[in-house]
Amino acid sequence: GLEATSPRPVMRPSDERRPRRPRSERLAHGSLAIATAAAPLLFGGALGWTVPVLTAMAGLTALTTAWAGWRAGRPLPHGILLISLVVAALWTTLQAIPIPCGLAEWIAPESAEHTARTAALFSVEPRCTVTEDPGRTREEILKGLALVSFFVSASFVSAIGKRDTVLRTVAFACTATAAAAMGHMVLAAHSIWGVYTPTHGSALLGPFVNPNHLGGLMTLGAPVCFGLATSSRHRDHRTPWALAGLLMLGVIALTRS
Repeated sequence: GLEATSPRPVMRPSDERRPRRPRSERLAHGSLAIATAAAPLLFGGALGWTVPVLTAMAGLTALTTAWAGWRAGRPLPHGILLISLVVAALWTTLQAIPIPCGLAEWIAPESAEHTARTAALFSVEPRCTVTEDPGRTREEILKGLALVSFFVSASFVSAIGKRDTVLRTVAFACTATAAAAMGHMVLAAHSIWGVYTPTHGSALLGPFVNPNHLGGLMTLGAPVCFGLATSSRHRDHRTPWALAGLLMLGVIALTRS
């Protein structure tokens, strides 16, 4: 006779486990999230000592991304925007490289004159550059390297089909910055993180320092949060993202920017 067999359970999509991502990709995603959140929380690079820290974090993120791309056999993203960023960084670098003073007098006469006066004041040999402030220009070079590193990392994460990861990373960074600004207001703080006291007056202190910049960041982050709230597949995730967007709208109003 026929043997009775128990019916095979029907697997629902929610019961199926998603394949585990390679460790290299998870490391690239994690480093990108940490570096993106740290950038606005560490004064947005407004303080000199934070620039090399953020650049190092961005560089580490780019390295982990390159490693993940090599492991996955995927080329790193490239295009006109990346080329433009690299050209801008190289041009900034060229302005800080010492050149013969005769050439500097022809290219940047004001800079050559300023360098000659400073050298005469301290009785040293002049080191002419195109820029009038080599120290500040070197700082901008680090910022340019950080921007290139962030762009490469975010582009790679998007290229492997993880655009939502990039959006959530941006939304999380903006949410953390908004929460930090509100926390400073609730505590009636007069300095940011107890380290830096801004010279400008503002109704709201935030780690992004300049209230106009803070308001601009929130203007970029709020639509991302509302977009995640409306497009999220999980209902439990919609309310937190919507609340984060409302928090950012409150920060925008308080900055009066």
